[in-house]
Amino acid sequence: MVKNNSIAVIAAAVVLLAFVAPYFSPQGFAVARNQQDFTATGVVLPEPIVSGLGFNVQAIFANLGDVSGSHVVYRYEILNAYNKLYSNEGSTDLLAGQTKTLTLYVDDELAAGTYTLKLIVDSDNAYIESDETNNIYNFGFKVPYP
Repeated sequence: MVKNNSIAVIAAAVVLLAFVAPYFSPQGFAVARNQQDFTATGVVLPEPIVSGLGFNVQAIFANLGDVSGSHVVYRYEILNAYNKLYSNEGSTDLLAGQTKTLTLYVDDELAAGTYTLKLIVDSDNAYIESDETNNIYNFGFKVPYP
């Protein structure tokens, strides 16, 4: 009887280990599996941006995770040193491992000066990601005086 109980305990431990082991690295730390990891990785702005006219921004988003995301909300903002001047949002699908470039239109007529373009992916925090620290990308730019 003791022998059968020992075998049952060992069998249960092996089954449990089979489910738990993939979530740990050789160092013993938990490793994220089966999650999205959205990131904003860059922007391309027109040169030069003309004072008083709207412009297109090429925004680069990626899903570094191994699970796709649908209707991932992103927001983009234009800020000066004092205020948020412009904000807009949209959504896109990001497949696992995909990098995608989107054209975003800024229809605000910026005066000459220094600004920051801020991209936020998963801005509504709808997804639990393996890395929540890489969702924001800031890019400084200048609108020259005419």
